[in-house]
Amino acid sequence: LKSLQYVGSHCFHPHMLRWYCSNRARACFVGACRSRIVPPFRLSGAAKEAFDVVKSVCVLRSRGCSSTRAQDPEHVKFRGVSLTSSGRWQATATINGKQVYLGIFSSQIEAALAYDSLLREAALPARQFHRFNFPTIVEQGLLASYDPVEMREYNLSRNQCNSQKEAQAKKMLEKHVDHTRFELQWLGEGTLADGVFRPRQVAPVDVWMGIQVKSTAARYRTHYHFSQTRGYEGLLMMLVALDEGLLWTLSGRIVDVSGVSASDSGRWHRYRRPWADIPNILSSSWSSPHEYLQKPFDCWATPSSKNCKLDALGQRFGERLLDSLGLSVATPFVENGPVDMIVDGSINVQNKTTARPTSNNSYIVSLRRSAGRTFARKSFRPYFHIEFDLLAVYIVKSEVVSGCFMIPMTELVKRGRLSSTSLTLYPPWSSPKLQRAVDTKAWQHAHYFPARDQYSKEDLERLFDLLQACGACDL
Repeated sequence: LKSLQYVGSHCFHPHMLRWYCSNRARACFVGACRSRIVPPFRLSGAAKEAFDVVKSVCVLRSRGCSSTRAQDPEHVKFRGVSLTSSGRWQATATINGKQVYLGIFSSQIEAALAYDSLLREAALPARQFHRFNFPTIVEQGLLASYDPVEMREYNLSRNQCNSQKEAQAKKMLEKHVDHTRFELQWLGEGTLADGVFRPRQVAPVDVWMGIQVKSTAARYRTHYHFSQTRGYEGLLMMLVALDEGLLWTLSGRIVDVSGVSASDSGRWHRYRRPWADIPNILSSSWSSPHEYLQKPFDCWATPSSKNCKLDALGQRFGERLLDSLGLSVATPFVENGPVDMIVDGSINVQNKTTARPTSNNSYIVSLRRSAGRTFARKSFRPYFHIEFDLLAVYIVKSEVVSGCFMIPMTELVKRGRLSSTSLTLYPPWSSPKLQRAVDTKAWQHAHYFPARDQYSKEDLERLFDLLQACGACDL
């Protein structure tokens, strides 16, 4: 290792050299840029051997291989197959949540065939035929007959989507905080935390503490797994198991892993708490400012990413516009769904914000949503006519909302736009050239509302008529 470090420090520029070291010497390798690797002086003995290792690893890294296992010319290509330290191939498979060891093989093809053989003996359903390394023609045909949307619905019937699980966990937490001396506020998408809390007696002081909620639907084998748990320093983390209603509370500073596996024993068992201890947990957290961050509400509520900032900017504009009619606006618990706002308790609104004009000053927004990841690929589908009642598109210019389009779902269906993957919008300053685009701009003109400090009576009546055109509203 000393020779390897010596040669690496003399053969590479410091900015080109990165070391990834573990307890074993064979796990050390160097990541360098695509460049010629030539020793600046003559090497011999251990230094030459170390340089050969550095050179071979760097060449493999430049070809896209990211681990020392890739030093073998026949790298891993199949499911359930891994390379052992002895250079042979081992096969393992997971059947009904239990890992089965299949043995050591001289080639990875033999290991892959053994893996497929065990899966066939387990009589997997056709929706899992994508796990085979060498599927037969019949298996490929059965797999192709499954629609990604149907697979998505099947998975959701077994396990809720992430947004629904998080919403359910938030409701459970809110239920146990309502009658305490603390007040709780939930934040929107892209913010530093899921929610903030503070004691009610310090209400005049704008200081809040952040909460991050993680949830899981069911137990996996003997433990509950919570993913994406790293990077929440200064927040109070609450992990919720929905099926049994279990709760773990811990500081984000002590979580140094990307996934927490909580069980009846182990590292995280001592952080399990009953729901009745929520007031004591919040009190002890609030009295530890050195452990948890305390910030004003605006700092917590401001989104961190650019896209989320644009979405928040558009939603605030929509809330002000609808408030001019005296209508109440609420945000649903479930995030990342087809409904972003609920107007007057009955009108479901889908918000979209765009800030990138085309060459003729028109704007394009997507009319499809994610259908989940099935068969190792991400799929999309168009919106259904029952998913929302009103489409609100906000036009942003120079970080300021210049106006918005309010288009009822009935209008989208009438114009045949719902089956399209995108919708092109033409504000008044756009200059379409094709006749079809000119006709589109003509019917969209009645749905556009510019940004104004005070709207005229005609604008409010036009907005009222559009809301009445939504089939779900009863104004």
